Amino acid sequence: MLELADKQVLVIGFGRPGQAACEFLRRSGARVTGVDQANTEDLRNRADELRPLGIEVTLGASAPPARDFSLAVLSSALPMNVPLVEAVRRTGVPLISELELGLQLSECLCIAIGGTNGKGTTAELVERVLASNHRKTALSGDLARPVCATIEHTKELDYLILQTDAFQLEMTSLPRPSIAVLTNLTPDHLDHYGSRDNYVRANARLFRNQIAEIHGVQFINDSKATNLDALGSALRAARSGPGGEANVWLIAGGRDKGQELHPVGTLLTNRVKHAFLVGETSKRLYAAWSVFTPCTISSSLLEAVAEAARNAVSGDVVLLSPACSNCDQFRNHQHRGEVFCQAVKSIGRGVPGGTPNINGRIGTAQR
Repeated sequence: MLELADKQVLVIGFGRPGQAACEFLRRSGARVTGVDQANTEDLRNRADELRPLGIEVTLGASAPPARDFSLAVLSSALPMNVPLVEAVRRTGVPLISELELGLQLSECLCIAIGGTNGKGTTAELVERVLASNHRKTALSGDLARPVCATIEHTKELDYLILQTDAFQLEMTSLPRPSIAVLTNLTPDHLDHYGSRDNYVRANARLFRNQIAEIHGVQFINDSKATNLDALGSALRAARSGPGGEANVWLIAGGRDKGQELHPVGTLLTNRVKHAFLVGETSKRLYAAWSVFTPCTISSSLLEAVAEAARNAVSGDVVLLSPACSNCDQFRNHQHRGEVFCQAVKSIGRGVPGGTPNINGRIGTAQR
């Protein structure tokens, strides 16, 4: 949690997010300085609104004021290669996005939605669905209301729905929304990122603290994957091993739904090092899948997690993606995921730095 009282904080950029950040920081007791390299009539009007609040404003700036700032906050409207931002980075002042400021101080569950196209529409739909089910919600980020304009109201909310973009995520080190969704990715903003891979990496930061990592091994809770199609998506989305070699320790099984099990055979061969099979369908899974990848029938989910963790090495992924329903051993898929998470937490307690956040789902990460 950020401590802001009496701290010298620099806000870069006077777009709507920057103005909201200035006002929030000042209300929180910070000594706020705002800078923008432009000097337009609109910005002068915004500056006139901020100065009476005790906020120092400099327009047409090419460098930050010469003082010891504790923190710099970047308006979501500015990319990293803007000269003023580069000048601030050279000073060594910790630099975060307006999005991260909001995420760190929010007091309700956050649903973050990113992607090249459709994120705004998706966020609006999610907000309306929740509101129609009598949940207290607010829509924020990107083209909606700035995150910093909603922070002080989050204590009264059930969900804060956030629209995120690559520029925001690029300067966000600790994103950990309760649910994270990436709608799609197509090449965009290549004038800034230089390549599609760099653009993808910026967007992938949405899942940076979701999808736990213990001694280089990722643990992913995809308990919601109750059919083969969902399992296939999970295997394709998991990180690859060196040279593309199989690096997934898969935990699957549950109640037999009578589905054909062979269609994922090629994916199992290419992605899965070993499959640990549990529940009433474990023998049928073994018969279908053991021709594609090594398989072991485990007596319980806890045993499967322990064995996968014991055998995995740095760069591997331990993936719970059952491809079956949960009713044979668990109340629902949430209960199954919680058991998996607790098992991983028991492993993580022996790791320096404390217990990791391990409730990440592929695509829609949930804790």
